[in-house]
Amino acid sequence: FALESKLHRGGKLTKRLRQTRNAWHFYYALIYVFKVLCSDFVLRCSLLSLALCAYEEN
Repeated sequence: FALESKLHRGGKLTKRLRQTRNAWHFYYALIYVFKVLCSDFVLRCSLLSLALCAYEEN
């Protein structure tokens, strides 16, 4: 957000600022993908655990 506010005040988007923006975008995209993939894995594990518990009770 600081980058955007600097640009609105007339600052130039230099090569270094562009790289910083790209790095932040990559970081947040990577975290998002990791959360999505891990939540799917956790969901599968919890469903498997639930099924195993139900099987052991019978």
